[in-house]
Amino acid sequence: MSDLALILQDDGCFDAQLIQLADGQDLATDHDLQTAVAWSLFSNRRAESGDRLPCGDSNRQGWCLGYLEPQVLGSRLWLLRGAKSEDQVRLFAEDAATEALAWLLQDKVAKTVEINASLSARPHGPDAVIRTILVLNITITRPDNSRWQHVWNLLVVPATESIQ
Repeated sequence: MSDLALILQDDGCFDAQLIQLADGQDLATDHDLQTAVAWSLFSNRRAESGDRLPCGDSNRQGWCLGYLEPQVLGSRLWLLRGAKSEDQVRLFAEDAATEALAWLLQDKVAKTVEINASLSARPHGPDAVIRTILVLNITITRPDNSRWQHVWNLLVVPATESIQ
């Protein structure tokens, strides 16, 4: 039997891989939390009726599997394109990630989920243009008290432009 796992590569991208499982094993446990967090954060959750959609868009997005569970899956991080200020980006990113990962606590996959968002100006790309990057730091404590942590650079916006 196989399990699909999202494996984080050195370049920060995920690669979907089929992992062969041992007899009687249900999940690829080395990558189960990483895969669950990646799906939760990077699957577009449908925007709520009161959310401001980016760039005057009318598409509230969402993905077909987002409503098959009792709780809604995915995140609203994609709405960051509509944020008006850097402080708004940071606060919304923390709230959206907390919302997307809440099921880990509800299903007792995790004891705690800590999310910290910050902004950093760094050279980016071949021309080394200074960009403002949203850094999302997530630390999860499992029920056995082991910890999983990852830092994502999620959003790149020219530092000279306000985030809109």
